[in-house]
Amino acid sequence: MHGHHRPAPGSLVGVAALTVAGILTQAPVLAQAPSATPAPSPGGFLRWSRSAPAKGFDQEPLLYDVVAGADGRVLLLGGIQSVDRATPVVWGSDDGQTWSELPGDLPAGSVALSGVATDDGFLIITSSDVSGEGRLYHSDGTRLDRVPAPSGSLSAIARSPAALYALEDADTPVVWTSTDDAATWTSAALEPAVAQHLAVTDDGTVVVLGRVHQGEDLDAPTAWSSTDGGTTWTTSTLPLDPGPWVIHDLASTPIGLVARIVDPTMSDVIGVDLVSPDGITWTQVLQTPGWGSVGTANGEALVYGADEWWHSADGVAWTKEWWPTLAGFDISASDVLPDGRVVAAGVGSGSAPAPAATFIGSPPAQARPTAPAAPGGSVAPTGSAAAG
Repeated sequence: MHGHHRPAPGSLVGVAALTVAGILTQAPVLAQAPSATPAPSPGGFLRWSRSAPAKGFDQEPLLYDVVAGADGRVLLLGGIQSVDRATPVVWGSDDGQTWSELPGDLPAGSVALSGVATDDGFLIITSSDVSGEGRLYHSDGTRLDRVPAPSGSLSAIARSPAALYALEDADTPVVWTSTDDAATWTSAALEPAVAQHLAVTDDGTVVVLGRVHQGEDLDAPTAWSSTDGGTTWTTSTLPLDPGPWVIHDLASTPIGLVARIVDPTMSDVIGVDLVSPDGITWTQVLQTPGWGSVGTANGEALVYGADEWWHSADGVAWTKEWWPTLAGFDISASDVLPDGRVVAAGVGSGSAPAPAATFIGSPPAQARPTAPAAPGGSVAPTGSAAAG
């Protein structure tokens, strides 16, 4: 989804400063969360097919955002990790199934981090390069052209009907606002914190998600919300005990805001999922495995985890789903195409057939009647969408 990004599981080396800023060692205390219902037979909500691999997926890909345009063109943002630095990459596709790299002057040592669809294409930000500055690019879906950007190290970009918002992840985070399609920007500072995620609700509320240091290797997950276009801000502490949290994802969904806060210190990474109607009041709803991410489909909210995903129409009742094509993949990002299908990108675990992959999730009514064996040896059940 737009406005959020996440580190690829198992691929934090060299870009850890973007996402964890030093993972601490004390495990946080997790509140008891409602459990999801048992997983039904495959195919109840979305039927997944695996797309053709993109160039670079056989290396160490870093996948951060998927952005779908109104015309069906879709971009995948990330990079390729090497020994000493990352190489930024933006992949483009007309259908979410066949991908190619977009040409453009992307800065070495950074990654393509976050993007939004606009009336005439896309806007994309990259993480800071060796100069410490992030960059902003416009794309028509086929190439990248640099445009003037707010100063500083940018970490997220989001859009409302009235404005664009960019988040500068400084010691004191800054939210930049543009009401003239990124021609000029105004700024508003928050408070000393690590803030990396940004979302805009349907009513125009702007929400930033981050963590405030509490001392003794502890951080408090915190949200800042603005109902006046970023001029004034309300601070809210999420209902989690301070700990070594990674603030992993934030998205505006049909049920409200959904946040994913990850504890990386346990032997198996666990994410805590919370919902909010306004960015101020937060309720913990799930604890789910893996780094995961947050998305939408069929008018519901989705939470992705390792091998599985959960969906809810009201934020209270959650149903757990499973599909064999996703086995071994931790979904890093997703977005919805104009026809209702979902494009998702994930990084593989040791059991996955590839380091990374993209997928198409089709509602059952859109799925084709038969399917061949999915790539990597997984066999899609009869009635699923054909594997790409």
